[in-house]
Amino acid sequence: MSSSSPPLPPPPASAEFVLGEVDRVQRWQVYQRLQDLGIPCNCGYNRPLRVTVATATAAIQVWSVVLQWQTGRQSSLAHLERCWAQVGV
Repeated sequence: MSSSSPPLPPPPASAEFVLGEVDRVQRWQVYQRLQDLGIPCNCGYNRPLRVTVATATAAIQVWSVVLQWQTGRQSSLAHLERCWAQVGV
């Protein structure tokens, strides 16, 4: 008989995150974009943004939206131009 390890428990169906690092002005913009993407979240007056992530795709979308607002337009444009230069466009 071979000894096998016990099966791993299933991953949680979803996880809730508090995005406290998003400042007040950007919080509502991030909240609206996440709502547009269909990602469950809530944001009350003087409260942090709470996001429920149920899939890997949703986690990447949350990361991307927050990064977009934190880096600023010029930084995002410079990054995009570097990407286009690498593919030869």
